[in-house]
Amino acid sequence: MSENEKHVLYALNSEERKKIYALIGRYWDDWINYWENKSKYRENKEIDPYVIYPSIPIVWFGNINEYFKSPVKIVTVGLNPSNHEFSNDGTPPYKVETRFKDAEEFEKNREITDFANINENSLYNLIKAYNNYFKYKLYPDYFSAFERVLQNLPIPSSYGDVEHEPPKELYGTSKNSSNYPDDYKQHRCTAIHIDSETAIATKYLWDKPKEDFKKGFGEVNGEKFFQEFQDVKKYLSKKKGKNEFGELFKVFLGILQPDIIVVSSKPLRDVLVKIIKKAKKVNNKEERRLFFEDFDSPAKKEDNNFRVSYIIDGRLWLYGRNNTGPGPFYLLTGKGSPEEQEQTKLKNIKKEHAFFHDSFKESGIKKLTDILEK
Repeated sequence: MSENEKHVLYALNSEERKKIYALIGRYWDDWINYWENKSKYRENKEIDPYVIYPSIPIVWFGNINEYFKSPVKIVTVGLNPSNHEFSNDGTPPYKVETRFKDAEEFEKNREITDFANINENSLYNLIKAYNNYFKYKLYPDYFSAFERVLQNLPIPSSYGDVEHEPPKELYGTSKNSSNYPDDYKQHRCTAIHIDSETAIATKYLWDKPKEDFKKGFGEVNGEKFFQEFQDVKKYLSKKKGKNEFGELFKVFLGILQPDIIVVSSKPLRDVLVKIIKKAKKVNNKEERRLFFEDFDSPAKKEDNNFRVSYIIDGRLWLYGRNNTGPGPFYLLTGKGSPEEQEQTKLKNIKKEHAFFHDSFKESGIKKLTDILEK
């Protein structure tokens, strides 16, 4: 093992490292193939309407070494990287160094046409950029919501390189509080974030509805851009049908072997529902929905703010959705005075914590049930 390798992937065994390198290579090939074979703007990549340039494929976010060392392995999952990863406001000009300082050389060397030609030092800088994501200026609106959920699990968890405190609503307002649990003084599990569809950042939200395209571009052009974007998405994800996971996402889960998977987007829930329906048809009781929990909300809308837990492929999947909130797993505070809103928030955080506790208990996963007995 080289010195570089020791530094960037020290917690992985040789077989795991080989698989990680191969996976990065496949995502990079997707990136190169898009520009060479799909985009109409290969000679002027910056004006491509759908894929961000300059950028890099983001295979994961967070410290993968600490993830592999964690007693319980947790991943959070989105659809694909945001345009905000390469620009603070999501608009041009885009820069790799916006949040990936260790990989800024890839912005300067824009003519990489074969992943195999990337030298060893550049590859390790790329991996270091993934590992160090939460040390730098992360995309706060998105990841802070997942971080709150990680901290609300029955086992102390975090993305790691962020300021870490337990939910004050559960454990008091001070680290000196008598009911502040010792485990929370240093998180025990480090989560990483991955994406299910592709590691390539797009200029539009992956699940941006057709109506939004039409509002922005008019009836005719909106329809045209929407259909072209669907074609780009299909090319990047390599999905064979609707309500399926992306090909490389399944490969990555096989490498990571997570115990808990935290998701929030509706397309991902559609896949989970499809799996559960199929399991019911063949009387497969190993894959099932555990719990559904609704939360207080000022809007009277079905499926507005809820949590669902599933057991699929021996893993606990935690799904949270809030159709009116600003981020994943967002907990609405309701209407009323500031004091009343704070009470609603307190109630919901405790309710969510109990939901996670019950999901651990009923999961049948020994790692998770043992935690509750400690």
